[in-house]
Amino acid sequence: GKPGVARQKVQRARSFQKLVKWRTGSEARISCLKRDYGWRRTRIDGTAGAQTWCAWGVLAHNATKISGLINAENAPEPTKPTKSAPPARRGADPPTRQRAAPAA
Repeated sequence: GKPGVARQKVQRARSFQKLVKWRTGSEARISCLKRDYGWRRTRIDGTAGAQTWCAWGVLAHNATKISGLINAENAPEPTKPTKSAPPARRGADPPTRQRAAPAA
């Protein structure tokens, strides 16, 4: 049902909304790790094996993120398009191809 007045006041607080966003981000990170870094199931037996498996997944994910940040930092500035040619119209006909003359 609808939360009471006291609960609504708590949920509208900035700190509560910040925690909700943090939790959403954490769940997204876990989903990414499960999908892309082998967190669906561990292939090493026992609790220690599961911890090792998860740690390697986190390490691989962090390495990917760091390398992406380094590449973005070193990327050249994008160039602005020149105004020499007008942009193509939407729905414009594609260029036609000329047929070769038949061989005699």
